[in-house]
Amino acid sequence: MHACGRREPRHREAGPGALGDLGHFDQYVRKLPSAADLFSDESVARLRTGAREHQIADAGEANAIRRITPEGNVSTIAGGTEGFADGVDAAARFNTPSGLAVDAKGVVYVADTANHAIRRVDPSGRVTTVAGNGVPGWQDGPGASARFNGPIGIALDARGRLLVSDTYNDRVRVISPTGDVTTLAGEGVPGLVDGPALAARFDTPTGLGVAPDGSIVVADTGSGIPKEIRGAMFEPFITTKGEKGTGLGLWIVKGIVEGHSGKILVRSSIGKGTIFKLVFPVSHV
Repeated sequence: MHACGRREPRHREAGPGALGDLGHFDQYVRKLPSAADLFSDESVARLRTGAREHQIADAGEANAIRRITPEGNVSTIAGGTEGFADGVDAAARFNTPSGLAVDAKGVVYVADTANHAIRRVDPSGRVTTVAGNGVPGWQDGPGASARFNGPIGIALDARGRLLVSDTYNDRVRVISPTGDVTTLAGEGVPGLVDGPALAARFDTPTGLGVAPDGSIVVADTGSGIPKEIRGAMFEPFITTKGEKGTGLGLWIVKGIVEGHSGKILVRSSIGKGTIFKLVFPVSHV
């Protein structure tokens, strides 16, 4: 696995913002217990299409995009070997694929994290590179010359744009339907600063999604939650944001998740970031 330009990727697991369309919460896959032993430890179930088919970014040693049918049959759509190559089926190569987004035609878009690129997989298994050239960096422009640094999250909006969490650039990028890359938000300096989009600061943004009103929701991983707060952060009026928080957000989320018979798992380390993992029983998927 290749290191990214500024920091080593910290995780590949799904967070609450890695869900695509936030208006259809129940349509997303959090955990597939019956298939868990089929994939490497870093595999991530991202979302389900209208045909009730699951797409999986199987990272770790697999470096493949997988499919699970409603009947539970597993197949590899593309990849299987670490590398950076376009092609069909097994001839294509990925390096730590993470976030996925699927359009109405069944085309899968992949945040190919350690290749610093965004890839496209059509229904026939043909893989092409949308943007990024395998070299970490920050550069806007046409897809072939644009650069990312360890992108993890990806989503599609109603305008057909690809939204990307450019994780180790601490920015949110956008790819137009014509393939041009621009920076949507983030100054490029780690931090927690609100304000105008290009003056705002993120710290290792990972998942992101599009809300029904078109706004973009970003899982800003941050630099870790202190242990003394971590034990009580799901209680009302306990905040992880110091004076900036109300202490109600996580408490409300916990209620919603538990209302769907789910639970929230948290792993956080100071200086390394935080992972929130949502787990739901298969009967509620």
